[in-house]
Amino acid sequence: MRVVMTRVPIRKGVRVNDAIRSQRPALESILRAISGAVALLVILVTSGCAGVASKGTTSGVTGATIEISPSSVSFGNLAVGQSATKTVTLTNTGIDMLTVSGISVAGTGFTASGPHLPISLGAGQSASISAVFKPSAGNADSGTIKITSNADGSPSLVALSGSGATAGALTATPDSIAFGSVAVGSEATQTVQLANTGSEAATISKVAFSGTGVSVSGMTAPMKLASGETTKLTVTYKPTSAGTLTGNLSIISNATDPSVVVGIHATATLSTLAATPASIGFGNVAVGSDTTQTIRLENIGTSEVKISSITPSVSGVVVSGVTLPVGLAPGTSATVTAAYKPTGAGSISGKITVTSNAVGSPTIIDLSATAAAAKVQLTPSARSLSFGDVTLGSSRTNQLTVTSTGNTKAIISNVTISGSGFVLGTSAAGVDLDPTQSTTYTVDFDPRAAGSLTGTLTITSNAADLPIKIGLYGTGVAAAVTGEHKVALTWEPSRSTVKGYFVYRSSKPSGPYAQLNSSPEANPSYSDGTVSNGQVYYYYVTAVDSSNIQSADSNEVSVTIPSN
Repeated sequence: MRVVMTRVPIRKGVRVNDAIRSQRPALESILRAISGAVALLVILVTSGCAGVASKGTTSGVTGATIEISPSSVSFGNLAVGQSATKTVTLTNTGIDMLTVSGISVAGTGFTASGPHLPISLGAGQSASISAVFKPSAGNADSGTIKITSNADGSPSLVALSGSGATAGALTATPDSIAFGSVAVGSEATQTVQLANTGSEAATISKVAFSGTGVSVSGMTAPMKLASGETTKLTVTYKPTSAGTLTGNLSIISNATDPSVVVGIHATATLSTLAATPASIGFGNVAVGSDTTQTIRLENIGTSEVKISSITPSVSGVVVSGVTLPVGLAPGTSATVTAAYKPTGAGSISGKITVTSNAVGSPTIIDLSATAAAAKVQLTPSARSLSFGDVTLGSSRTNQLTVTSTGNTKAIISNVTISGSGFVLGTSAAGVDLDPTQSTTYTVDFDPRAAGSLTGTLTITSNAADLPIKIGLYGTGVAAAVTGEHKVALTWEPSRSTVKGYFVYRSSKPSGPYAQLNSSPEANPSYSDGTVSNGQVYYYYVTAVDSSNIQSADSNEVSVTIPSN
């Protein structure tokens, strides 16, 4: 507004022109007139009048001036549901105080906000009003902002215009992702489908996400989705440390809802896989044969371990026992078998790689072996069996153990015995012996005639050597003329669990000794009725366990048989 000072009243009868200036009002009268005019002006401005006039004066006087920029606002085309904001500036271009007492908006979709009213602006001061347009339908809209003030010509009007355009409606399914527990070092994925359910196309301008270990793939922005069209995003979570994940996926577009947000939640846990043993050695393996080792895989972590592959690096090694992929809950384990079957001689070294989602995957199990040409070999515990003197009508037993000392399976196909008085007590024909395994044969000597007797125990197998031939030696002794004498032997029972006892006798203190009973005596006593009058006999006892292993000899005792 502009302020106009009122003229001082001119006294009656005095002309004011360039020629006559001698008749001037008195200075005191002029000051009083000016003072009264100024006082009147202050009162009028305070009361809010747009102009000031003295009594009896017909011309108007302006007290404040308002300038509005811009005088009209166009929002252009906006998608339905979206909004835009424009700033309208009010400036006091006068010299008196400008008071704005009211701001109101008319028109569909238009709103405005500004300072708290009333507001007073000094000369040159400005204030801002925010004009907002948010169309609710696909129409052209217009409106006004009405600004009421003490300025000349109040109220002032600002024209508003804008058009609403029907937009796409973007929806995300699901609207929240929960990965659950995911082990550190592993990853989990979920798919989010974006669908345009509106009647117009929607343009996705940006895809943003938050959360450590989260990544998104499947589309590149900007991307336009026609009405009814869908697209998919793949959200991947691969944690690097234990903890809780709270993030989100934001899809920015020009759709009705310009920012679609999908929450992301997960818990990262630790998983650890232990292999026992950590390395395996197959040892010496014959070409064409195989040997196995057992490996235990255990989850010693706090979350599930998923084993996806078990891969040996050496040809000839095969791992079996589980169907992959396999999941191990915390504290559980799986057992696998590694088998080695070489096809050629030589030493090998390699590894078995166990790939999983465990921390530190893959788990490595070292392996080694030596492959040699196949060799079948049988080694007997003795090359001959001696039965000593055996009284006619009695018998004595001896045993022979045969061990597979080659590097592949030995197959015993036939076992025979020859020689008068020698009988095969047990037959082990058709026995297969893996390396280090053994079998035992029992041979009884039951002479039918006095004199030295010999025989042969023959063991036939697939060994490269000739059949094993074990010499058998014994002497048949005629029964001595005996009286009514018997030797009763007793001994303290063994403190260990035994099957029984064998009794040995000799006519000389230094032997040789002959075994008197063919089968173990269960009781700690024995009666020898095959003694001769006037003869001295020497005895000792051994205990035998369930595996036919005999103990050390007992102390020796001697007995003299009376002559009659």
